[in-house]
Amino acid sequence: MYYFVAGAGQDFRVWPADRFAEVARYLLETYPNQHIVLTGASNEMSYADAFLAYIPESERVLNLTGKLSIAELIYVLSKADVLIANETGIVHLAASTNTPTIVISQGKSLVRWHPYLPPLQGRIVHLYPEYIEQNRNNLSAIAPKFNPESLFPITIIEPDRAIRQLNVFLKRGVSFQ
Repeated sequence: MYYFVAGAGQDFRVWPADRFAEVARYLLETYPNQHIVLTGASNEMSYADAFLAYIPESERVLNLTGKLSIAELIYVLSKADVLIANETGIVHLAASTNTPTIVISQGKSLVRWHPYLPPLQGRIVHLYPEYIEQNRNNLSAIAPKFNPESLFPITIIEPDRAIRQLNVFLKRGVSFQ
């Protein structure tokens, strides 16, 4: 199963619902026997509703937004084939369960909270604006520009990058049965 989290505590850290939905439609078309689990905090229901409005295959989407305790969330994350989320607390939970994760991040608090160090770097992959991507080998030097706020909106990150990262996970043999 594929897990999506469309909210993120702060609006500027929320990737638009239509972009999450584009990735979701790709997954549902490419893997017709799979389902999507949508999760998040109860105050993120508007993000879940916006996401669901773009998914015609809604019978293949289980919306658990606002329905899970932390313990239940950790359990379902441990069963996930992949998590796709904004930069928010669930990413740290996914790291603790070793869940392959694609994080959409505009770079706020760069180096403080992300990216993860090896060996998690290969399983928790942050998709940043191009400027950060071009400076991945020098993140400590550019980090002050992104603290306390990022220079870039999260909308600068295109869905095809998340789709390409999913395909990288597939080629590495990450389980997507």
